[in-house]
Amino acid sequence: MFNQLYKYAMENDLIQKDYSRFVELPKNDSKSSRKPFSLDEIDKLWNNVHRLDDIDTVLIMIYTGLRPGELVEVKNKNIYLEERYFRGGFKTEAGTNRLVPIHKKIYSLIDARMDSKNEYLIVNQEGNKMSYYTYYHERWKKIMEQLEMNHKPHDCRHTFATLMDNVDANKLSIKRIMGHASKDITDKVYTHKDIEQLLIAIDKL
Repeated sequence: MFNQLYKYAMENDLIQKDYSRFVELPKNDSKSSRKPFSLDEIDKLWNNVHRLDDIDTVLIMIYTGLRPGELVEVKNKNIYLEERYFRGGFKTEAGTNRLVPIHKKIYSLIDARMDSKNEYLIVNQEGNKMSYYTYYHERWKKIMEQLEMNHKPHDCRHTFATLMDNVDANKLSIKRIMGHASKDITDKVYTHKDIEQLLIAIDKL
């Protein structure tokens, strides 16, 4: 934040010196609070997916790597079921409007969710776009309580990354699917992963 503020101030001749360059932050030794779903927990989700409402949304996030805020932004018009992918995502340049392959396991879940009357895949009771706040407080918490689990929505994304790494999926494909920018100039400029390659990677799960 300091860097951006001083950059703006320098560009507009508001200051003569960028003091943000002299700020030294302490090393962040805090461990991530994210914890992936265990295989037993994922099995429990599958075993209850047709018994309890909205468990399908948890599985969709686990098998796509979507952020919870990205899930509620997915539009039906951007879903291509036959080709097994959709476009979605935001937050970063690499994450915005990215190609997300649809795993065979969640194909039927997405298909069942799609309704030509609705603009969005995940909707509220009125069929309108659902806010992340509503999803978390009215849907997610209820699921966790019913299944006696203790997870945050972002744990699904962490689970996806863990599962993909465990099956030795192509590292670049994982980055493309999750919307992570590549630091490798070769990956960033010269390598293009099309949907067929992304499907090969996702189907390893």
